[in-house]
Amino acid sequence: MSLLSPYIEAEHHREAATALLRCLVPHGQRGGFARKVGISASHLSLILAVDDPPRQPDRRNPSPALIERIVHAAPAPPDVRESLRAHLHGARCAIEQDRRGLSPDPERVVEQVWVIRQASHQATYALDGATARRLYCSVVTAGRALAELINPDTYPLEVVELLLCLHDALCVLDDSATALYYALAARDLLDLQPNAGSAGGRNGRRGELEVNAGRAVGVAYSNLNQLKAAHLAFQRAQALHAAQDRAADWAPHFSRDHLTVLYKAPWLTLKAVDRIVSRAEMVAHDQMADAFRILMYIKRADCFTAFGRTRDARRQLDSLGAVDRHDACLGPLHRATFLTGYLKLCVKEGNQAEARAWGRQALRLAADAGLTRQLRSVTRMLRQVGITDIDSPLRDESPSGSHSQPS
Repeated sequence: MSLLSPYIEAEHHREAATALLRCLVPHGQRGGFARKVGISASHLSLILAVDDPPRQPDRRNPSPALIERIVHAAPAPPDVRESLRAHLHGARCAIEQDRRGLSPDPERVVEQVWVIRQASHQATYALDGATARRLYCSVVTAGRALAELINPDTYPLEVVELLLCLHDALCVLDDSATALYYALAARDLLDLQPNAGSAGGRNGRRGELEVNAGRAVGVAYSNLNQLKAAHLAFQRAQALHAAQDRAADWAPHFSRDHLTVLYKAPWLTLKAVDRIVSRAEMVAHDQMADAFRILMYIKRADCFTAFGRTRDARRQLDSLGAVDRHDACLGPLHRATFLTGYLKLCVKEGNQAEARAWGRQALRLAADAGLTRQLRSVTRMLRQVGITDIDSPLRDESPSGSHSQPS
C-alpha cells in the first residue's frame, strides 16, 4: 500500500461525509445546527469545507465525541445517520492508522519523501481535478506528519524536499503565509549546510533544491502581494551558481516568475516584458518544454492586459490554441491559469458576457481541483464586472471572438 493511500482514503471519507451533511443541513439551517451540536458556525464551516487547506486537522476532522453529537443532531433516518457516522470516523481512523506507519528509519525516509514528492508532481499534472484536490490535501497532511519525525541534521535534503512540497500545495490551497514559512525554512536549512558553494553541490540535487527554495520564497511573497520582496527573491535565486550553470533549463521558470511580479507591479513596462521573454527564448533555444513555453506566454498576455493592450493579450492567448488541446501537458492549476488569462482581459474590457463564460469554466475547474487561491481570485474578478450570482450556476453561453472558447 502506498504511503499516501490512507490519506487519500481519508479525503474520500471526508468528501462523502461533507456531501451528505450538506444535503441534510441546507445552508440557511447551518447556524442553528451548529448551536445544536455545540460548536461555532465557523467550526462547522471548516468541517464542511472540502477544498480548504488542512490548517487545523483536529477541527477539520471532528473528535469521536463531536462526531456522535453531529450524528445525533442530523435530521435523517437511522441508516443515513449510520452512514454519516461511518464516513466521519473513517476520515479520522485512516489518518491515525497511517501516522503509526510513518517512520524515521533510514531505510524508509528516502522512499517516503519520494512518495510525497511524486504525489505533489501528480497533483500538478493530474487530468482529473478531484484527484488533484485529494493529492494536494494528502501531501500537506502526510508531509507535515513526516517532517516532524525526520531530523534535519541527519536528512537535510529530504527535509528541504518535504518543505518545498508543502510550500507548493499550500500556495494552491491559498495559505501563502505558511507556504512562505516553509520556503524560508528550506532556504535557510540549505544555507546552513557546509560547502554550500562547492561545484558538486551546485550542479547536483542540492543546487537544484537551492534554486527551487529561492524561487519558492519569491512565489509566496508574490502571492502575498509583497512584490519588491518577491522580485528580490527571484533575483537572488537566479544569481545562484546552480541557476547560472543550467541557465537554459531555468530560463522559462524565471521568466514566468518575473512576469508574474511585473503583471501586478507599478513598475510594469512592455519593454521589460519583451526583454524577459526574448531572453528566455534565446537562452533556452529549443530546449523549452511546451508546458513552460505556454505558461510564459500566458503570463506575457497577463502583462499586456494589465497595460491595457487587450488586443495583444487576446492575440497571444489565441495563438496557443484551445485550452483543452493542452490537457496532456498542462495540469488543473495551469489550465486554470490559462482560463483566467482570458478572464482578466474580459474584465479589463468590461465584457461581462464573455467574462461570465470564462469565469464559469475557471470556477468549475478550480472547485474540482481544490485550487482555493484560484477560486477566490476568479470570484473577485467576476465581481469587478458586476457578476455577483457566483453561487448559482452560471449561464451556458460560450464567449465569442476567440477560437479557443471554453466548451
